[in-house]
Amino acid sequence: MQSTASVMLSSIHVSADVTRANTSGMLGTWIWEADAPAVQCAAVSTYRLLMTLSPQKVRVPPGRTRPACHGYSLTQSYYGEGTAEQAESASKAANRRSRVVGGTETDVNEYPWQAGLVRPGGTRTFCGGSVINSRYVLTAAHCTAGASASQIQVLLGDHRISVPDGETRYPVVQILQHPQFVSASTGYDFSLLRLDRTIVYDSRVAPVCLPQAGQTYAGVTAVATGFGRVGANMPQADMLLEVELPVLTQTRCTQIWGSLVRESMICAGGLPSGGKGVCNGDSGGPLVTSVSDRYTLIGLTSLGSPCANPNTPDVFARVTSALTWIEESTTDAVLCI
Repeated sequence: MQSTASVMLSSIHVSADVTRANTSGMLGTWIWEADAPAVQCAAVSTYRLLMTLSPQKVRVPPGRTRPACHGYSLTQSYYGEGTAEQAESASKAANRRSRVVGGTETDVNEYPWQAGLVRPGGTRTFCGGSVINSRYVLTAAHCTAGASASQIQVLLGDHRISVPDGETRYPVVQILQHPQFVSASTGYDFSLLRLDRTIVYDSRVAPVCLPQAGQTYAGVTAVATGFGRVGANMPQADMLLEVELPVLTQTRCTQIWGSLVRESMICAGGLPSGGKGVCNGDSGGPLVTSVSDRYTLIGLTSLGSPCANPNTPDVFARVTSALTWIEESTTDAVLCI
């Protein structure tokens, strides 16, 4: 998101070795130099980055940090007048505009795995999804139930829906529903969308990593993103929004939702005051958390009590419950794990 403030930093150049973790709060826009190595972080330990300031928060492009990389070599280039404190203040003020059920607008391409499902030729999303490798998007099965591949297209790299802003459209050539899916309320709400061509990774589009088997993620703070409604009786958002939600234990989730809760589900949110959560139209979208300095996909928006009601967490499809199926179904692509 761009701030209207014109505050910038005085000219200064600094070189340092950094990691994703300690650059996550720095101001500016990370741009990879033309001769920088590509995504193969595991094989190459250092990268050359150019950082130019803009009054917004940034993160090292996630598509360039999986597998986790350390020892980045970077150059920071700050131009203009003003102080870092003034620029950061402007950034924070602009980024606190309240959005979807207590959430905020994301920065442009802050979550480059975010996908939007649309009808052929459409620009307004009806569900979300996540890029998990170079050919597949993972979404909720209830988003694709009863549909044929020709009836769905996927938009990647989108931030402002219904307005061209650099997104790429991918036709779907195959829909793979989880074999145990019947309905969202019975669990295993997973669907894989095989796209018509290989996804091109760049600063706008990159995969999110899958979680580690056996992890519950109870107690962590997670981030849900989507283009869904800004309230139960409110219109759909026109920009990508994010909201931070605490992940509950399975025991606590069952205490609230009762027998509805299955092992293939994970609960997040349900604050005593309410006001924060996902809503209609966010279905299939990602619930991620930071693990070892990289984002990990732990859930897909599945069901709930619209929207953001007090003491009522949202229910997500638990990705760890579908890892084997995902891996066996996407052997023609390389997963980020």
